[in-house]
Amino acid sequence: MLSQKCQYAIRSVFELAKRQGLGPVNVGEIAQTQSIPPRFLEVILVQLKQGGFVESRRGNVGGYLLRRKRDELSVGEVIRFVEGPLAPVGCMSGDSQGKCVLQGRCVFLPMWERAMKAASEVYDGITFEALVEQEYHMGMCCTPSYCICLPSRTSTQDKSIGKAKREGYLIALTVGVQRQFTQERERRKRMKAVIGGLLVFGVLAGAVYAGEGDTKSPAGSSVNEPVPAEEGASSDAAPADKTPATKPEEKGPPLPFHTIEGYGGGAITPMAYLVNPGAKGEVFGLPSAAFSNVIAGKKNLQAFTVTETLFRRLELGFGFDRFGIGTLDEDIQKATGVDIGREDVRLYHFNVRGLLVEENSFHLPLPAVTVGLHYKVNEGIADINRKLGGALSSIGYERPSGVDFTLTASKTFVDKWTLSRPLILTAGLRNSEAANLGFLGFGDSRRTTFEGSVAYLPTDWLLVAYEFREKANQYDEIPGLVEKEDNWHVIDVSWIINKRATLTAGWGAFGTLANTKEDGAWWLQLKYEF
Repeated sequence: MLSQKCQYAIRSVFELAKRQGLGPVNVGEIAQTQSIPPRFLEVILVQLKQGGFVESRRGNVGGYLLRRKRDELSVGEVIRFVEGPLAPVGCMSGDSQGKCVLQGRCVFLPMWERAMKAASEVYDGITFEALVEQEYHMGMCCTPSYCICLPSRTSTQDKSIGKAKREGYLIALTVGVQRQFTQERERRKRMKAVIGGLLVFGVLAGAVYAGEGDTKSPAGSSVNEPVPAEEGASSDAAPADKTPATKPEEKGPPLPFHTIEGYGGGAITPMAYLVNPGAKGEVFGLPSAAFSNVIAGKKNLQAFTVTETLFRRLELGFGFDRFGIGTLDEDIQKATGVDIGREDVRLYHFNVRGLLVEENSFHLPLPAVTVGLHYKVNEGIADINRKLGGALSSIGYERPSGVDFTLTASKTFVDKWTLSRPLILTAGLRNSEAANLGFLGFGDSRRTTFEGSVAYLPTDWLLVAYEFREKANQYDEIPGLVEKEDNWHVIDVSWIINKRATLTAGWGAFGTLANTKEDGAWWLQLKYEF
């Protein structure tokens, strides 16, 4: 009996034979049409490529092609490549160890030889061209996923148009229309999400800004907001025709620091305080920049981030992350034989955060509330997917870019129960389609997750914090290569060097990052506010 692996190999070659001449076919399409588990199919296709049966192509529509003509390739050749000789018993396979105990007097040998000859004649006598033709006459010329069924052909039709042309034109037309429709639908979906987010942000920010007026509490809206200096002499001591002299606002502490994605917060979660907002009445705050380095076991990350706050309401941020993938390239090559040729992927972050509600607004103990839009672009993951023949697409990967939406609330407490020192509590929601922040690309479904932090300043120069970020699983698993994501936990200790600089160290438990578990990560960040 043929093994399951051999049956999968035959079915995958058959699917490529049906589409010969129509361009590459990705792994996901083959797996879905032939009901083959994607994690097995990729390995099988790599072996078939090594055997010269198929070839892979790179590009935006990369995938696999049948390398040989389907009318010259027999089923028997594929079986022998996967299983070895078509021997009904081990002693005829040519690789059996030792001698048969019945050698020279085996009455069964002629029967086994006849069975082997009969099997060879059947399998060698059937080409993949014949199988395609047979399916055509069964009324299933095309795969169910394309929903095309052709009626049985007459001899007149056979004379007027060749089978290959008829079959090829219809499949090519349908595939092209379907791909164009799907791509256009995805483009419209992403555009609507971005435009909708911007409109919501603009309306809410404008409404709150217009409605608050001068009701803002003296406590301010940011932990690093400029602090007004004490006024000079009282009105009693000042001349009647002169206003009291005041000192310019002093800069507050340089908090929050930068996340690795390029906006204000901790290491992995945002705070509802904007970075370096500037003094009242100023349009432009001064820019801030930070560099972070993360060592996560066999993986590593370097992040360069900058932010600029406008009107004390709008924070613009950019982040560049280089993510070293550790042993992932080696593990992929061991499992599939494919060299992805990369040691890292790079992620670009473009962030816009708006302050919807200032802390203690309307003379009420309200938290600061921000809304954020974060556009991300991955450089490298699409190339890896192409080299793997669409293996990531088969488990949920859709594209190398995506948008996160965040809603964050932060509140600072200073009371007896905090020992008269600032305690900052933050909670928020994130709606995203990213896999591992986007380092593994983006899926086709949006998930909403929770994130938050607790930060405490025991002295004016020290901050300690705990951060939590819930992770959603966008992809299915490829055992040993792409495992389920785990929630992230981080502990931060920050030295506030002066009113412009912070040096922060941290420890993180990140769980599974693609192929390895990294629960002992360390990170260091230097941030400077100009």
